[in-house]
Amino acid sequence: MSGGERTSVELPNTLVSDIDGRIRGTAFESAGEYITFVLEEVLLELDEASEPNGETLDEDEVEERLQALGYLDK
Repeated sequence: MSGGERTSVELPNTLVSDIDGRIRGTAFESAGEYITFVLEEVLLELDEASEPNGETLDEDEVEERLQALGYLDK
């Protein structure tokens, strides 16, 4: 999923600084690489969470997953 054409997205500097701190000592070479990975994972989880009848996770479950990934404050 991460291959292909690219586009730019503006993010708050504080968020990018936080991400830079998280990726120290990991295989991620940049905040952009980490953000791409996390967003792909979130989208994959949301797709997998969809029931065959079209139902999706409830809002609380989505919030819990986003909190676990560090996107929402607890």
